[in-house]
Amino acid sequence: MRLSVIQMDMRLGESAYNFAHAEALLRRAAAEGADTALLPETWNTGFFPADHLPERSDRGGEAVKALCAPLARELNMNIVAGSVSDRRGGRVYNTAYVFDRQGACLAAYDKTHLFTPMGEHEHYAAGDHLTTFSLDGHKCGLLICYDLRFPELFRTLALQGVELLLLPAQWPAARRYHWETLTAARAIENQFFLAACNSCGTAGEPLAPEITREFRRITGLVIHEGFGQSESSVLIGNFPWFDPRPGSLGKPSPLYDIAIFDQNGNECPVGQEGEIVVRNLDKGVPPGLLRGYWSEGGLHRSYGNVYHTNDVAWADENGFYWYVGRNDDVIKCSGYRIGPFEIESVLLTHPAVHEVAITAAPDQIRGQVVCASIVLSEGFEGTDELTRELQTYVKRLTAPYKYPRVVHYVESLPKTVSGKISRAQIRAGATQEQ
Repeated sequence: MRLSVIQMDMRLGESAYNFAHAEALLRRAAAEGADTALLPETWNTGFFPADHLPERSDRGGEAVKALCAPLARELNMNIVAGSVSDRRGGRVYNTAYVFDRQGACLAAYDKTHLFTPMGEHEHYAAGDHLTTFSLDGHKCGLLICYDLRFPELFRTLALQGVELLLLPAQWPAARRYHWETLTAARAIENQFFLAACNSCGTAGEPLAPEITREFRRITGLVIHEGFGQSESSVLIGNFPWFDPRPGSLGKPSPLYDIAIFDQNGNECPVGQEGEIVVRNLDKGVPPGLLRGYWSEGGLHRSYGNVYHTNDVAWADENGFYWYVGRNDDVIKCSGYRIGPFEIESVLLTHPAVHEVAITAAPDQIRGQVVCASIVLSEGFEGTDELTRELQTYVKRLTAPYKYPRVVHYVESLPKTVSGKISRAQIRAGATQEQ
């Protein structure tokens, strides 16, 4: 079976656009030789328009059947219609529908486990049954997004002889590592194939605006960047209910009271850099934020009324947050505070730069200076002439004091096991060279 896993840019609550976009992608999948196509979660409404959700939902799958049944026949392709917001009996369900090559609706599944931290349970009703079906002679099962957290569902389907498990989702971008780990674990535990379709997101290293724009130009998809930590869920993100800004972290999650504080604990005005914090925790710890660390046989809370992320950002007049860097990554040069992300984003737009990390290098006069460790694109050489060109390029597109006074050309950049650039290793190397 040749399977096409479709990622698509959904517009919140705009079903007409979403249906037309899904049809175009399904036709493209068929043209590329797919036997089966899998759409993501809640592709008809986005996840999820809390205002007027019942009015914006499908009615017993009528709209999705009207699109997918004749399209499956025309294209001679099985369609697993991700999941849709579907109103039945006065309640809204998160429902996935399956159509075979003849356009017959083989199965429907209502999501069992709703994502309570985002309030999904307040707007959707949970399903109470599992389903299996056959596609081209292969026994298949179907689960949706947060069901991934519950291994007993997968085990039940495996014991029923499922060979291929299909999993549409809208998994949070900042938890992509969990997504990848859990999908692999479920496949290994149950010894079946697992095809998982998620919307586009990124987390970990901040994503340069140029990469976001180029990705959209090539794929037609919008990347929803998010910011979180190991100690939290998504704190800030480009959520489906507004248009993402390339290069921005997005806006604070409604789960958290987030602000930007200066070094004295005062809230920063628009445009001023400061630390991202979660405040007013005396009113209660929100879901998804750690309550403390376990040591010596007990739970020890690591913060008071304010949770400090140690990440620096600034907010614009529209409420979008823009990342500067970790507190210990910010470069202090001659009284200026310089964030590495801005310089990295600029350098990545130069054709000679394949990958770059900006760190501080010690300097006897200025305290610290900007240091660029650059992996060159194929066909370029690290000459003195190129160094001067890159320095001028940064001066022109940022500010004269932000250009890298130290430039190293390297074969690769040190990274952590999760793929993040290890700036600590680069700084340590620069210190040793001094």
